Amino acid sequence: MANQDNEPSENTLLTEYQALGNYNNSFPSQHWMMTGIFIAFSSVLLGGLIFAFLSSTESLLLANKESPLPGVIICVISTAVLLIFYFIYYWGKRVNFLLQINFERMREIESLLGMWNHWRVHGIDHLKELTFDNEISLKDREKLLSYKPQKWWL
Repeated sequence: MANQDNEPSENTLLTEYQALGNYNNSFPSQHWMMTGIFIAFSSVLLGGLIFAFLSSTESLLLANKESPLPGVIICVISTAVLLIFYFIYYWGKRVNFLLQINFERMREIESLLGMWNHWRVHGIDHLKELTFDNEISLKDREKLLSYKPQKWWL
C-alpha cells in the first residue's frame, strides 16, 4: 500500500529488493549451468564424430572415407555449435546488462531505506588508483563519500 505522497511503502520496497536479489542470485547460475552442459555435450558430440571419421571403425554414416559426407556432417555440426556459442555469448551479455540494471535499482532502494550493501560493492568496484573512476557519477561519489570518508575507500 502506498503512502500519501504516492511513494511505495517500506514493505513494498523491501519486497522488490528481495525479488531483485533473488533474480540476481539465480539467473547467472542458470546461465552458466546451461552453458556448461552445452559445452560438455557439444565437445563429446564433435569429439565422437571426429574420432569416428579418423578411426578405422565402421559406422553407418562415416563408413566411406572417400565420400565427402562425413566432412560435411562434421562441418555442419561444428558450424551449428559455433553459432550456438555465439548466441550464448550475447545472451550472457544481456544477462549481465539486466543484472547491472537490477543492481542499480537495488542501490536506489537502499538509498530510500538507508541501507548500504550494494553501495559498498559499487564503490569498491569503481575504485581505481586511489579515487573513483569516471564511470561512477558525481552523485554516486557524493553518496559514497557521505557514507565513509575517502580514506576508508582506499
